Amino acid sequence: MRNLVQWLIDDLRTASHNPRFFMIGIPPLLLFTTIQISLSLSKGIGFDFSPYKDFVFVLSMLFVPQLIGTGMGLFMLKEQNKIGTSYIYMNQKRRLSYIVSGLIMSAVLTFLIAPLFLASSAISMQQIENLAVLILLIAEAPIYVLLFFSFNVKQIKMKAIVLRSIGFICLGATGAYLIPEPWQWLTGLAPTYWPSRVYLNGFVYGYNLEMTFWLYIMGLLIHVFIFIGLFVRCAHSLK
Repeated sequence: MRNLVQWLIDDLRTASHNPRFFMIGIPPLLLFTTIQISLSLSKGIGFDFSPYKDFVFVLSMLFVPQLIGTGMGLFMLKEQNKIGTSYIYMNQKRRLSYIVSGLIMSAVLTFLIAPLFLASSAISMQQIENLAVLILLIAEAPIYVLLFFSFNVKQIKMKAIVLRSIGFICLGATGAYLIPEPWQWLTGLAPTYWPSRVYLNGFVYGYNLEMTFWLYIMGLLIHVFIFIGLFVRCAHSLK
């Protein structure tokens, strides 16, 4: 156990000194900047963007963990290829600590960047929805990382993982915003539905603390079940 913790600390320290690691945060920051500029330009040309604002914010905030998780997965695979044969001869615990370090870093990056989107949203930062949404978004980033290590990822499968994750984002946002109840609950199997629904509960559906609490609990359980399933599969693939 002591070796596992030490390996984890070493992996975190090594990654934090790698300039490529910080590049993972650039795509979501560019997305945030693009949205803010687009909103400003739309006002300048007289286009009323307000009817679509909620849907755009929901869609964009879901891309934050997706971009970070995918970027981290690709970063780790590239570093793994650099290590080469030494990675192959690592024992299972050593390889697992390498992957866990990536999960932690993806969650930390999401924690640092996602509040930018929530702070610029229509919901006041004092409302409990933003904290609940932030926790769910943080829980999503490691799931995207695990997708790269739970399967034998090749170039074709890599593209499929990215495309499916984008599909999940569109499904979650569309289900929460466009599909009426109770039919939208069918999209609840997609983890991206829950942060979308919790966010919209504070603005579109009207503030309801009890409803927010149960949506958050259900979403957290879905994320935990998916994470555990992928993590167990990942651990088995390292044997």
